[in-house]
Amino acid sequence: MGKSELVSLLLGDAVGRATAMTWVPLEAAHALAGGPSAESGPETLALVAQAFDVDLAFVPASEPWGTDAVKALKSAGIAAGWIVEGVVSRVALERGWFPTIAESARSPQNLAVALRDAMRSCLFDVRRGHLAEADVLLCGDDLAGSAGWLLAPDFVLETLMPCYCAIAKVWGKGRPAVFHSDGDIRVVYSALAAAGFSAVHIAGGQRVSLRKAFTAACSAGLVPMGGVEIRNLAVSDVQQAGYQAESLADLTDFESAVIADDGAITTAEELALFGSAIESVRRGSL
Repeated sequence: MGKSELVSLLLGDAVGRATAMTWVPLEAAHALAGGPSAESGPETLALVAQAFDVDLAFVPASEPWGTDAVKALKSAGIAAGWIVEGVVSRVALERGWFPTIAESARSPQNLAVALRDAMRSCLFDVRRGHLAEADVLLCGDDLAGSAGWLLAPDFVLETLMPCYCAIAKVWGKGRPAVFHSDGDIRVVYSALAAAGFSAVHIAGGQRVSLRKAFTAACSAGLVPMGGVEIRNLAVSDVQQAGYQAESLADLTDFESAVIADDGAITTAEELALFGSAIESVRRGSL
C-alpha cells in the first residue's frame, strides 16, 4: 500500500487493510537483522520493516536515532510513524505511577502544573515529528491496564482530553493521529475521535475480545490498529495458538483496519513470530 493510500485509510477517507509494526526494541531488530552496532539503528529498523513488507513502522521520538529512522523508512518506501509519550505518562515517569494515579483521584488540581509542563514537552516532540516529516503520529498514554482503568474515566475526559485535542490540532488536520493505551478504553473512543484522532492502537491487556474492541473503534469513527497478540504467539500451547489464529481471521472481516503488533515485542524471537503472523494474514485475505 502506498503512502497516500495509507494516509487515506487512517483518516477514514478510504477503506482497506494495511499492516504495521509499532514498538520494536533496537536490540531485537539488530539480533534479527544481524546489525550489531547502534549506528545502524535507523537502517536496521527499515530492513526489518522491508523484510516483513509492512506498510507502516513506528519510531519513538525519544530515541536519538528517531529522525534518521524516519528518513530510512521513507527511503525504503515505508510510511513512518512518530511515537510521542502522552501527558500523563510523562508526569508518571517523573513522579511515579502510583503517586500520579492517587493524586488524579484525590486532588487532580494538584497535577495542573505538572500536566502543563508535560504538555509543553509533548507538543515539542510533536513538532519534531513534523520537522522529521513523519507520516503518522502515535500518542501513547496508558489510561488502563489488564485489571481495568488506572485513571478515572471522568479525569480522562475532563482533564486529559483537552490535552489530546491540542496534540491532534498541533499535528494538523489531514494528518493521521493514532491514540494508544493498554487495556479497555472503549468508553472514550468517541471522545478521542472528537478530539481529532483518526485511529486507535488496541494494545495488550484487553479484557474484551479483539473483535469487540475493533467493532467499538469502527463505531466511534476510529480506524482500529493491532490484533497480533505477542504473548499468544510466544507460547507453544496449541489452544493459545489456535485462539490467535481465530482472532486474526476475525479481524480480516473488517472493511478498514491496520493489522499490527500489540506493542509487546521484546526479543528477536518475538519479532520473528510477528513477521510470520503478518505473512499468514497476508496469505489469507489481506
